[in-house]
Amino acid sequence: MISRIGSYTFTSQNTSRLIKSQQELIELQVQVATGKRSQDYKGISANSRQLINLENSVKNAEQNLAQNNRVDLDIKAYNAAIEALTDLAYEAKSLYNSSVGSGADPTDQVFDPRERAFDLLKEVEAQLNLKIDGDYLFGGGRTNAKPVTLPNDQATLSAEIGGAGQPYELNGTATAFVDTALNQTYYYDGDNIDLTYRASDDVELDFAMRANETAFQDLIGALSVMIDNPNAHPDPADAATVDFVESLLSNAISELGTQAQKLGFAANQLQKVNEGLESFITFTQNEIEEIESIDPTEAVVRLQQSSLNLEISYQATARINQLSIANFI
Repeated sequence: MISRIGSYTFTSQNTSRLIKSQQELIELQVQVATGKRSQDYKGISANSRQLINLENSVKNAEQNLAQNNRVDLDIKAYNAAIEALTDLAYEAKSLYNSSVGSGADPTDQVFDPRERAFDLLKEVEAQLNLKIDGDYLFGGGRTNAKPVTLPNDQATLSAEIGGAGQPYELNGTATAFVDTALNQTYYYDGDNIDLTYRASDDVELDFAMRANETAFQDLIGALSVMIDNPNAHPDPADAATVDFVESLLSNAISELGTQAQKLGFAANQLQKVNEGLESFITFTQNEIEEIESIDPTEAVVRLQQSSLNLEISYQATARINQLSIANFI
């Protein structure tokens, strides 16, 4: 029997080389198709720790950005409410000044300004009970309950603000809806927690408001006195009450302006933080891309060369397997 030149050892080694070449070709094909050096961390083991750290940094930054965008929604909602409340305060002031100026008895007037004052009060209540994503914004830390509850009709409200121990204790000489002994604002059902938000490691935002703050107390107080007036139009001779209401409305407008500035400052801070996060995410993603990605042109050249080498290896193996001692006798 005439034997072939190839031995078992040679055949095994040659087969191993062919399998390795096939694996390299497949890896190059995947690289060209995906544009990535590897489909797992093992394939880029030298840079795997750096890559994992960068990916975690991007994930954390994206989470912070998402949370900040939610806070931005709150700021915009607060701002819209403050704008609406400011408009209501100016309307109340105009209404009261007109009423004082007319000095007419309700029997002489078709229009009763107390009715419009009550409508304004209910609009104020609605703004202070603003809810975003199921959370009340003006209740401090108590976000699951309406922070403001006012009577639903003028008669009840008038009965409750008559002073002398009545629930609201506001009759033109009081200064606010506050029981100083109990530190309690009667219309307010929230808590006294001052909420803040950390937009980044270095920036803490303080923009949240509570419905028992001075601006809102003064506006509600002024409207309540207007509603409780025994006549449709205030008596200009009652200087104490006139001055009291006008002072409350002026203070409310001033405080609302301060709140608007506070919101604007918080919005600017948040925008700068978010711009920084977006820049960081873009930069870090580029760094990740540098580690993960291949040069497409280089990868195609390597793929073509690997394919050619494998084809030559197959041809050589086939030729060798055809050889035997008989070819040399």
